[in-house]
Amino acid sequence: MSVRTKMLGVLSVSGVLSLALATPALAADNVTGTATVASGTATSGGGASGNEGGSANCSAAGVRLARLDKVQTRISTALPKLEAAEAKATSNGHPKLAARLARRVSRLENLQTRVSDRITRIEQRCPGVTPSSGGASSPSSSS
Repeated sequence: MSVRTKMLGVLSVSGVLSLALATPALAADNVTGTATVASGTATSGGGASGNEGGSANCSAAGVRLARLDKVQTRISTALPKLEAAEAKATSNGHPKLAARLARRVSRLENLQTRVSDRITRIEQRCPGVTPSSGGASSPSSSS
């Protein structure tokens, strides 16, 4: 490929992305005025803040909670096994193995904290949502 062809591809991709990011801001400007242009751009680029993004997030909150519960269950079953293996490695005089297991335990504990924080945030944003399985869930296809 020539440099000219590569540059043309890069320019076309950047043009499409800038158009895609500008479209929600323009639509929000036509509907409600310039006050929502800033919030429209923030939601399209950064995340859900506002009524439009909030309702969409709450519609999928049950599926997300179910997935997070599944992760939390797996972590809570793996932690005692790893802690027991760490204690056994320490008592049998294998300090390197014990250190590796301790790192894995701390990573899992950090992950467990993050998962519980995420569950709390979802429950605060969408009160009354219970964990549910969605239509076609991707974890079942990857298992």
